[in-house]
Amino acid sequence: AAPPAHQLSPTELWQKIIKMGVYKGEMSASRIFILSFMAGLFISMAAMMSVQVGLSVPSVASGNPGLQKLLFSFFGLPFGLTLVCSIGGELFTGNTSVVPAAYLKGKVTGKQMFKSLVVSYLGNLCGALVFLMGLSASGLMTTKATATGLAAISAVAQVKTSMTWSQAFVRGIFCNWLVCMAVWLQAASNNFINKFFAILVANSTFIMIGFEHSIANMFYIPLAIIFGGADVTWGQFVNNNLIPVTLGNIVGALALVTLPFYVCHDSKN
Repeated sequence: AAPPAHQLSPTELWQKIIKMGVYKGEMSASRIFILSFMAGLFISMAAMMSVQVGLSVPSVASGNPGLQKLLFSFFGLPFGLTLVCSIGGELFTGNTSVVPAAYLKGKVTGKQMFKSLVVSYLGNLCGALVFLMGLSASGLMTTKATATGLAAISAVAQVKTSMTWSQAFVRGIFCNWLVCMAVWLQAASNNFINKFFAILVANSTFIMIGFEHSIANMFYIPLAIIFGGADVTWGQFVNNNLIPVTLGNIVGALALVTLPFYVCHDSKN
């Protein structure tokens, strides 16, 4: 017998994504919440890692900003998404491309899709907030080791909340195009190394460019407000960033990932 392929073809991947969407759509709300809570913790942990590594090198940032972006992009969120995908976590941004695939094929109902997306969003948010509470209780946020990173993320948060609504929306679209590509590419791979590098390439790309991820921002911006003294209000966070970025993430998943695959790789089309 021929050895198994290391990578699924696009048509095979589309069929696998449909099955994944059915599984997610049929999952109970309580189970979605637990797995999305865990995903929120993983993404927040990874985001904190990026702050501690990529934003704690001011000399590199001033002398070689490209290298600083590379550090910030590689050491953080790709590790979080790898953990999410490895343990079957429920990440809202990935779900916005996977569950609609099953819906398009009539395998899940609109109610099931809505349940998956809403509960995973709330679970991700709760995971981020609980991780912030844990950081506060740990005492790490008042040490010299975190001072540089907190000052830097505060400046980043002010930029994130100073964009126009349309700018945040568009950055959300392109971000989730790449995040969903990371999720789909790792699903097409059959071993951990391939999955990790698939995630690393796509995920780090959106970070280096400067696109906006709603779930990561659930951690980054509150971190800056609570611990970094950022001149940002909670209203600015929600209205100027979280809402338009979330909507952009949904549009990016559907318009740039799910629908093109449905049109081009579904057997009935």
